[in-house]
Amino acid sequence: MKDILLLNLVTCLLLFNTPLLKGQNSLLQAPATASLTSYIDGLELVSNGTDVVLVATSSNDTALYAIDIADNNSLDAINNTLTAIPDFTNVLSGVTGLNASDIVVANIEVNPISKSIYVLVRNQAATQSQIVLIKNNGANVSVLNTNNLIYSKIKLSSSRFNYQDMTYGDDTLYVTSGGWSLDGELVSISTPFVNGTLATERATSMFKTNQGSVYLTDAPLEKLDFGVVNGVKRLMGVTLCAPGFSIKTSDVPGTGVLAVKEVFNVRYDPPIKVIHQQQNGTSYLFNLHDDFNFGALFMRIGEHYIDGTPETTNTFNNNTVHLRNFPATGVSAGLTDADFKIYNNHSFEMIAFFDHYNMVVLESDTLKLFATGINLTNTQVTDSKEMNITCSPNPAQDFLQLHLKSENLGFASSYNRPVVKIYTVNGQEIFQKELSSEHSTINIKTIPPGKYIVIIKQDEKVLFHEKLLITD
Repeated sequence: MKDILLLNLVTCLLLFNTPLLKGQNSLLQAPATASLTSYIDGLELVSNGTDVVLVATSSNDTALYAIDIADNNSLDAINNTLTAIPDFTNVLSGVTGLNASDIVVANIEVNPISKSIYVLVRNQAATQSQIVLIKNNGANVSVLNTNNLIYSKIKLSSSRFNYQDMTYGDDTLYVTSGGWSLDGELVSISTPFVNGTLATERATSMFKTNQGSVYLTDAPLEKLDFGVVNGVKRLMGVTLCAPGFSIKTSDVPGTGVLAVKEVFNVRYDPPIKVIHQQQNGTSYLFNLHDDFNFGALFMRIGEHYIDGTPETTNTFNNNTVHLRNFPATGVSAGLTDADFKIYNNHSFEMIAFFDHYNMVVLESDTLKLFATGINLTNTQVTDSKEMNITCSPNPAQDFLQLHLKSENLGFASSYNRPVVKIYTVNGQEIFQKELSSEHSTINIKTIPPGKYIVIIKQDEKVLFHEKLLITD
């Protein structure tokens, strides 16, 4: 009787293809087991909230590989919290065997479930590549074993595939391809990834800077990210020299050339990586941009330029807003911080999405977290009564009086003093001032009447958080 029950159970598993069978990551269908020896030029992590696959592209093979990495334990995220990993190039050299001077960090991605960090490393000649796995804040660093992998291989029909970037959203992986020969294509692959299938590709046309009012090239879209902006699913990014775009994902399927409009321009040179974040209901596109004069620039593009608004008026680059000065690195005249922001930092080498308020950055050879915003709906605040912090009057009109009484706030030193910041209810920072004494008067005459949020921070600790009403 037991044998019959066991046989019935096995039969049911085979018929219904349940995840209990070997290799049944829900993002893969009919995967193969084999070793991967190809040169890898692209890396992306894809998750449906339950499972994760690592997608590796190989232009040499004109294919991509969706690999089951068995790294989907959410409890690991606690131990994988990143603070800082210094001397990062030597850390990579130690596990890859490459000379430190020969190492190029081609990309960094963070596992959205476990928060493990995956780094695509190659040599300068682009003939060798390895994927490095980082856990426990750098305590565990290893090279991903590419032997006997479980993966689905997706072939690309075009022999001219030249990888640029990829992003995942709404159950679809989008891959950009193309090069100097102006052979831009956008590849779309729905999940689950079915082993042995052929991807859907569509030619793209993108304006090349200073080439007039018609679609003259099939330039690739280069760097892109998926995001939902005001309820609309979009692919947004920046391409060479440096027009920006934001297209609806619903416009991607179809035949013929996908004509992409330029909706902003960040002036010359190539993008390194773009990331979409949504902070307190507002979308931003962050762009790490290679500036040949000043090094890499880290910039934030406001929602107005990625929400589709400019599409009705901007049909070519001659009437597109130039967001920055050139050859200087300043913001163009008339733009607010909400429109466009350039961070005063030229030492970022690579960035990766961590959550909507933080990124993993490689800065001056140190891998660490970098805060891009503050979550006003989920702010952990030290007890302000215990800290003896008051902010009055509220409502306020012209001035705010701040009183901070604590033995450990460090007013005597110019290093690491508390900072007061005022935000709009949408999370836009509009005021910042360092506090040098226990009693401070803040002039708010220039801030329009309305509802705001006052935050006092020291290091990354929020000492005070309160809603503020400014009146006429």
